[in-house]
Order: sequence, then structure tokens, then C-alpha cells
Amino acid sequence: MALNKTPVPSLPVEELLCYLCIHGTRHRWLYLDLVCCVSELIRSCKDIEWLQAWRFAARIHCTTVLLLGLGLSRKLMQAEIPEYLTQLIDSSPRINKLVEELSQDLFSGYGAGMVVPDTFDLHQLKVKDRFYDKVLYVGRVVFIPTKVDLRVFPLPETLAFVRYFLRPVRLGWEYFSRRVSK
Repeated sequence: MALNKTPVPSLPVEELLCYLCIHGTRHRWLYLDLVCCVSELIRSCKDIEWLQAWRFAARIHCTTVLLLGLGLSRKLMQAEIPEYLTQLIDSSPRINKLVEELSQDLFSGYGAGMVVPDTFDLHQLKVKDRFYDKVLYVGRVVFIPTKVDLRVFPLPETLAFVRYFLRPVRLGWEYFSRRVSK
């Protein structure tokens, strides 16, 4: 790709399409510009090898994410996608439900001020293609320390590994505290 007449390495269009859909999903499609990026890529690149994009998405286990991004682009921006992908989207109740939910969230102000959560987000679980990826997601949420854990458990560097065991305890305590206070 040329940027100001200087060659710059870039992703192939098919991989970029998948990346944009992954990025939008990571941010729960809360911003219209995420959908616009996918739509504009589709509009501006008439030579997208759709089957290659599908194969790449399958290889990295994000076909749901790709169909979701394409479904949102089609619904909100009238993006033109191949008939066979349209049929896949239309025949999947799961994708259609996600497209509807996210479209409503986008225009209802649901995401106002929301940032990507460090805690469990059911949406992220819904878009995983494989059970294994769902387990990994839950494991990361439960065991990988966040900035909050670093603040709550100020430990010397030699004991930093203990935070992996303390995080589930902290999450359990917070959940229990919230339930009791209700």
C-alpha cells in the first residue's frame, strides 16, 4: 500500500476485514464508526476475495465475528455482501439476534461512556466459535490480574504470581458483597 507515495506494509484486504470485525466485536460494536470502517472497506475494495476472507476467519476461529460485522454493516450501512454470506447471516438465529441487540444498543445510548470491560461480558462469550475459546475467555477473566488487582494487592515483584490466585477470591468477594447488599 502506498502512503504519500511511500510503500507501507499492510494487511491483505481479507485479513483487514476480519481484523475490523474482531476490533468492533472487542468494543461490543458500541460506536458507529466501527461499523462504518467495515462498510467503507467493503465499498472501497471491489476485489475482495470473499471466500479467502471466510477461510481466514475459519482458520482463526472467528466466523461468528465476521458474520456479525457483515450483518451489522448490511443492516446499518446497506453494505453489499455476496449472496452466500447473506444467506449464512439470514439463516442463523444467533447472528440475527446479535445484530438486532447490538443495533439497538448502538442507538439507545447503552454504551455511553462505556469502555471495554476487564470483567466478564456475556457478549464476548456469545461470539466465540468454539467451546474451547469460551473456556479460555472465562479463564482469562477469572484468573488474569487487572489494574484493579494491582492496586488492591500491592505485592513485591517476587510475589506477583500470587495475584493469579487472589483475583478469583476478590471477584467472589465482590459478587458476594453485592448479593448481600441487595
